[in-house]
Amino acid sequence: MKYFLIITLFFIFMPAQASAQTILLCLGKEESFYAKKHYTGPKYHLNQIMINEISSVGNPELAAGNYKKYCTHPEQSPSLKLLKAMTLGKKGLFNFKEDEGDAGVQFAMVTYDEFRKKSIKVLMQYMSKIQMQAASADCLTKNIPGLTQFYSRFRYLEEEIDSIALKGSKEDLLRLYDSLENIDQILKKCQKKQAKAVK
Repeated sequence: MKYFLIITLFFIFMPAQASAQTILLCLGKEESFYAKKHYTGPKYHLNQIMINEISSVGNPELAAGNYKKYCTHPEQSPSLKLLKAMTLGKKGLFNFKEDEGDAGVQFAMVTYDEFRKKSIKVLMQYMSKIQMQAASADCLTKNIPGLTQFYSRFRYLEEEIDSIALKGSKEDLLRLYDSLENIDQILKKCQKKQAKAVK
């Protein structure tokens, strides 16, 4: 797995940072869970996307209580939970310990804020990965409410409006994420339907 060795070394050589309950610790545990299960489905791909994107920020510490909230159960896709929180505009996810005159922390805060703003495009990247695994071209749009409209906003408006408008309403996003929590079941359903159609 692409980032597994990096995250494993991170656990071994940076125990102090790991004890700080950082986001890479969270995502790394999720990746380790998938590795043990030999799982390479959609949630694994999202985990890899999130590790790659968050690595560009650094390794921010999750704010008090958020590690337990988002990361305690790696089988429940912490990556999806964190992406959902970011696209919904949740504040206070991370704890940037700002020391006076620490330009590095200031830079990390600004960089993270930029990532939070583009999180909707990360979601679109994830949807593209899922589409590649779907049994048919219309599998996702038939089984995920509002997805057709979500795609349309990107197809026609991405270059003209900001990421906030691309998201649609909060209700639209919540429906989309509700479906994504069961994405493995949706893909299996499409596979069975496709298999029947071939017979």
